[in-house]
Amino acid sequence: IEPSRMPSAREVAVLRGWADSMSLAAACHDAKLHKRLMPEAGAARTVFEAVERARIEAFGARRMGGVAANLSAKVEDQYADGRFSGVTEQADAPLEEALSLLVRERLTGAAPPELAQPLVDVWRDWIEDRAGSTLDDLDTCADDQRAFGELIQRMLRELDLTEDSMQG
Repeated sequence: IEPSRMPSAREVAVLRGWADSMSLAAACHDAKLHKRLMPEAGAARTVFEAVERARIEAFGARRMGGVAANLSAKVEDQYADGRFSGVTEQADAPLEEALSLLVRERLTGAAPPELAQPLVDVWRDWIEDRAGSTLDDLDTCADDQRAFGELIQRMLRELDLTEDSMQG
C-alpha cells in the first residue's frame, strides 16, 4: 500500500496496522517451531497459517490499545472492498478467512468487520458444531505458540481437514 501525499488518519492507522502486524510476527513468532507444527499442504496448512496470524495479532492487541486500534484498521481495510458482503454459500467463502476472523473474535473480543460478517456467518455454525470446545480453549494458550499450534492441530482434525482425519 502506498500512502497518499497527505495520508488521512485512516490511511495512517492502516499502515501502522500492517507495520504492527509485521513487528509482532518478528517478536512473538518462532518460524522454526511454526514449520514443525504446520501441516504439510492443503486446506489444513492454509487454515493453520491464517489462524497463527490471528494469534500473533491478538497477542499485541490484547496488550497495547494503540496496536489494537491499528490492527483493527488493517483488518477493516482488508475487507473494505466488500468481496464477501454478499456471500451466502460456503463454496464462496474461504474457510481460512472465516476461521481467522473467528479466532480474532475469540481472542480479542473484536467482531468481524461488517463487510466480512457474511463470510463468518456461513461458516460459524459448522465450525462451532465441530470444534466449538477447541475454539473455547484457544484463550488459555494464545501466548504459547507451541500449545496454541497443537490446539489448532486438534481443531483441524475436528474439522476433517487433516490427512489422518480424512483416512480415519
